[in-house]
Amino acid sequence: AGSIPTELGRLAALEANLVLAENSLSSSIPTQLGNLQHMTEAIWLYGNSLVSAIPTELGLMNKLSYSIKVYSNYLSHSMPSELGGLTQLHEAFWVFSNQLTGAIPSEMGRWSQMSKGFWLFQNKIGSRPHTDRTRSPGGIPTELGRLVKMQADLNLYSNQLRSSIPSELGMLVQMESKM
Repeated sequence: AGSIPTELGRLAALEANLVLAENSLSSSIPTQLGNLQHMTEAIWLYGNSLVSAIPTELGLMNKLSYSIKVYSNYLSHSMPSELGGLTQLHEAFWVFSNQLTGAIPSEMGRWSQMSKGFWLFQNKIGSRPHTDRTRSPGGIPTELGRLVKMQADLNLYSNQLRSSIPSELGMLVQMESKM
């Protein structure tokens, strides 16, 4: 099993994609990937054995417009609120089949361009982060109702959601597919 080298963060001029999917990588996602602030398309790290948290620094990749796919790993902890900085993201945010806990960050409501593929299923969203027993469990933020361009696939099934589904999700009138 290999790891993602921190030195990839030195590829600051990388503009299109970083695709390391379906390998046998078993490290954490290096915080240095946040230095890839010129990337405009996608980062795909799915189908590995990546562990630990999604780094807050990925929120600095604010030109990323197509997709983030980190599904089918062993990522844990809460999703960082800094991901709200990915305001150009419009096609896919696939983080399903991990071990993520806590709330969906309300800052993701700033993703006004998101139209498809918000997949958070098969995690532990809604449970307390294992590092913070004083924090209340999370749920679905009302701010997701701002994703008015969403046309398909807001998938949150198989989590540990205990709170009410916000009525603001009724604003997603362009939705065609499953929720």
